Amino acid sequence: MSDRIPVAVLAATGSVGQRFIQLLDCHPYFKVVALTASDRTVGQSYGTACHWILSGDMPKWAKEMEILPTSPESVSVPLAFSALPADAAVEIEPAFAGQARWFAQTLPLTGWLPMFRSCSRR
Repeated sequence: MSDRIPVAVLAATGSVGQRFIQLLDCHPYFKVVALTASDRTVGQSYGTACHWILSGDMPKWAKEMEILPTSPESVSVPLAFSALPADAAVEIEPAFAGQARWFAQTLPLTGWLPMFRSCSRR
């Protein structure tokens, strides 16, 4: 049994989501167990749904994962990395934050914690 923390990447098919996947590949503390994306790609394999734009190959484990809906009902993990665009993040991130113990966003923060926006470079 792995001692790594199960995590999700929200909006995994975009460039920021791809970078999360690349950074989490073989991570010693985190294991990606869920990938989410837009409704048009739900049910597809990540390898089919994602046009990989980063240098290097798409990790094999990611390529084989099924895309899940971006909803807390579909993804139950203690930690979620969000690459959601700001307009979607406003509604979706608070729901995930309510269920997860930890929530990570891209910086500068653009989602449900606007009070920290001005603090990102202090």
